[in-house]
Amino acid sequence: HIPRPPNAFIIFRTEYIRATETQKSTPEVSKRLGDMWKGMSDEEKEPWVTRAEIAKEEHKRKYPTYKFKPI
Repeated sequence: HIPRPPNAFIIFRTEYIRATETQKSTPEVSKRLGDMWKGMSDEEKEPWVTRAEIAKEEHKRKYPTYKFKPI
């Protein structure tokens, strides 16, 4: 199984949880972070969008024949 590359929100959520040393991602934490993400401007989201683009390119290099196929 090849995982999908992370999108900008997933990278944001992962970094936030690590930075705040939250024990785990709970539905409440994810909901709060989703609300934060929705309230951010495109300019504020840019660092994570850039990281997601980089992750997508790295994923393409690592798995050149990968095609997303939902189960």
